Amino acid sequence: RVCDLAFKGQDILELTDLKDVRLIGEIVGDLVLSVITGKLPNEYEALKDHALKKIASFSAEGTPHGRD
Repeated sequence: RVCDLAFKGQDILELTDLKDVRLIGEIVGDLVLSVITGKLPNEYEALKDHALKKIASFSAEGTPHGRD
């Protein structure tokens, strides 16, 4: 469950300028799936690194990330 993640959407808001709740939801959903399937441990640093890489890939693709 999302509430059991060591790294959450609130952490994304605090660490980045990302404001698009749909993108944040997509990233958090990816984190949950990655933990459930055993691809990532439910550890703050591992999840943070994965989330920040995903955000960087959105930026590289030109996905707008400042929208509300």
